Parts: sequence; C-alpha cells; structure tokens
Amino acid sequence: MNASDSHGETAIRVEEHFDRSQADLWAAITDADRLSRWLGGRCSIEARVGGEVQFELPDDGITARGAVRSFDPPRPGFRVALVEHTFVDDAAPAVTSVCRWAVIENRDGGCDLHFTHDGFGEADRDKLTTAWPRRLGTPAEAPDVDRQRTPTPAPDEVLASARRILLVSFIGPEVPVTLASSGFDVVARTGPAPDDWASCLAVDGELVTTPLAQAPDQVDLVHLDVGHAFEEHVDLAASLGATVVWYHSARTLPPQPADNRGTWLPAAQSARQRQIVEAAGMAYVDDVYIADVARQIAGGRR
Repeated sequence: MNASDSHGETAIRVEEHFDRSQADLWAAITDADRLSRWLGGRCSIEARVGGEVQFELPDDGITARGAVRSFDPPRPGFRVALVEHTFVDDAAPAVTSVCRWAVIENRDGGCDLHFTHDGFGEADRDKLTTAWPRRLGTPAEAPDVDRQRTPTPAPDEVLASARRILLVSFIGPEVPVTLASSGFDVVARTGPAPDDWASCLAVDGELVTTPLAQAPDQVDLVHLDVGHAFEEHVDLAASLGATVVWYHSARTLPPQPADNRGTWLPAAQSARQRQIVEAAGMAYVDDVYIADVARQIAGGRR
C-alpha cells in the first residue's frame, strides 16, 4: 500500500497480486456474499452503472453508501476490468469520495488488484488508511457451493399459472411489453411513494403505462430486477398474496459480454435469496429470463 498526493488531495492506493483468474477476482468484488466474507462485514457493489454500494465494517468504524459510476467487466482481449463508485461515510455525509477497483490480468499468471480511494479529506484518512490495506490484503476465497436450479414445477409452469404480475424496478421495456403481449395482467411498482403504481400495456409493440391510484389488492407473481432490500420486496410479495418471486439479475458471468437479459447469479446469493423466499411460503425462480418463458407460453397458445 502507498499513499500519494493527487491534484492536491491525499489518495489511498492498494496494490495486491492474487494467484487466481481475473474473472474469479472480479466475481469476488461484485458478488455481495464473497465481498462480505472477504472484507469481514456486510458489503456489496451492485453490478451495473447506477447500482447501489454499501460497506458496513463496524470494526473499522465504517458505514458507507454509494453508487456505481462506471462498470467494465472482464472481456476477451482486454487485460483490465474496472468498477468505480462513490463512497459516502455516515460519519461524514457531506463528503463524497471515489473508489476505483481495477482488476488487471497478469501475463505471468494470476491477476493484480489496483485499488484507489481519493477525495475523502483528512477527517477520514486515518481509519481508511488502516482499513483498506488490511481488508484487501487478505485472500479472496472462492465459494464452495453450486448454484441450485429451479426445481419442479418448472418455470414455464409457474408463469403459466399466473394471471397478474407485479414488476419491481424493471430494466427496459422488453419484460413488461412481452408479458403484456402474452396475455398477462401487468402492474409495476414505479417508486417508493405509496401511490407509485402503474398498469403496463403493450400498444403496437410499445410500452404504455397508466398511473394507478393505489396498490393492487392481489398479485400472483412478483418479478424483481433489483437486489437491494430483497427481504422488503419478499414481504411485499407475501402481503399481496403472491405465490412466486422471480428474480432477474440482468447479469452475465464474466468474461461474457454484459447483457441485461442475463440471469447469472453467484451461487451463495441465489441460495440465500431462495431460502428467504421459500421460508415465506413462496416459490423462487432466478435462472431463466421471464420474457423468454412468456414468449414460449404465448407460442404454445397459438
């Protein structure tokens, strides 16, 4: 670790070598369970631009939030993968600093992590200078579990049995348009306010939303495109009488190109979320893209 002055500001820099692939170290950074085990607290960096970031390291006096500013996963032919995010410590809410994680493929084997944190000011320097090198200098252990696939009933059976579907924070129009075009009654949670609800229709292949005065009284399936506050969304699904929670990660396994249709999810996160949903008495699906299943069902009806 070394600290240097950059444009008049003191930056923390940590450089570590890891005897593992670039893709594996990248997964350790972007998988909430692995990052939490690695750093020794509740930590997560949501794998998309605009995604939420949290670091809860009570032993170091750190509770911070942020947002992802850039996200470039491993890609064939590129040696550097990079994620950059803001960092706002609860102890200094007026100061927004920036963290950058660069994972560099090493031609001699393994990979290097170049971590930089700057813009935080002198007030937080002591605890951050101590915390980051100590946390990042430990091995980033790989998970020891396999991802469980959706059991019987199959996802197509689960979706075919639903009538009304609630979308929470959907990414792009493809999912609501495909579901509505396939004959499902689609509503959406459009924000945190009590009246942030809308119905979704497909008109000439385009998404048309109409505000609703109140929440639906009942839904059959809740589809999530958001990973934070997962337990709260499960509680919402249960309160509306849903029998299924369908989670969409919108991620692909590096080094595959990023694709919002992707359903890759770290095994530990999938297992944890499945346990939460099944404990609430609902079925859980996270390994197939719901729009593909809806098209398959609609094709079978013709």
